[in-house]
Amino acid sequence: MQRVVVSGASIGTQGLLETLIASQLLLTVGCYEPDESLIDMVGLTALSQICQNTFAKVTPKVLKAADILILTDTGSPDADDFIETNISAIRKVLNSAMAAGFTGRIIVAMTRDELFTYFAQRFSGVNKSQVVGLGTFGATWRFEQFLAARLAVPAKHVTAYVVGTRQAPVLIWSRAYVGATPVLRLLNDQTIFTDGLDAVRSFLRSPLTVLLGRLVIPIIAANSGDSLIGTLTHLMDVEDDTGQVYSSPVLLNDSGVVTLATVAGSDDEEAALSQTKQTVQDQIKAIEQGASKHET
Repeated sequence: MQRVVVSGASIGTQGLLETLIASQLLLTVGCYEPDESLIDMVGLTALSQICQNTFAKVTPKVLKAADILILTDTGSPDADDFIETNISAIRKVLNSAMAAGFTGRIIVAMTRDELFTYFAQRFSGVNKSQVVGLGTFGATWRFEQFLAARLAVPAKHVTAYVVGTRQAPVLIWSRAYVGATPVLRLLNDQTIFTDGLDAVRSFLRSPLTVLLGRLVIPIIAANSGDSLIGTLTHLMDVEDDTGQVYSSPVLLNDSGVVTLATVAGSDDEEAALSQTKQTVQDQIKAIEQGASKHET
């Protein structure tokens, strides 16, 4: 039975807790310092009483024994201070977790997970392979479903990838397949490119509320032995690692994140991904420089 702790204060946090409690996975579920104006502790406790999984409020001491810490949004992504508020929230919970002796894994189930995955690893100091964000995991599913519907084929026969970030998704058309046949060979309507991007962007504009559970459950399952290949946000293990964090295909298993061979796209697709990566790096550097100026 995996011990899962959720931290955050949003409607999505409440929905995720409900999904975890009712999940078929064997879990003990806890919420760290819940904001009871957003988290229905009484209702969640009642739900756990008719489900197989337990639920409780979590203290810093309990964090030590957690197998997985899931970080969710604090506040609304539309707020002007959303990034600053969430960086502070991440730092607070991870300071408590690491002081208590937490040695588990971290799932960043947040709206700006490309930024928050970086800071979660930096604040915790845990191995990069033990921190993962939702990234474009759901967007890849949506892209595959779009192609299946457009080409009138079963979705299980479609393989496609969306990489980059939720804010700047890159659809890798050049490596999309139906069975062993490249999708580009099957196209006879050029509007599919703009329609596909519109479908993915529309999906990604959906708030992380009811979607959270559907995206997080497979990741938790992978941590306990059910291997998963998905486009998740992860930190690249490179010499200059500042901001080298984005979503691309990885294998996730009970050892953590294993980077797969790079899915190389066309020149235009690679250029778009490079721009996305540079944007993330610039944003992280700006946040760090701003924090340094504030501290001095």
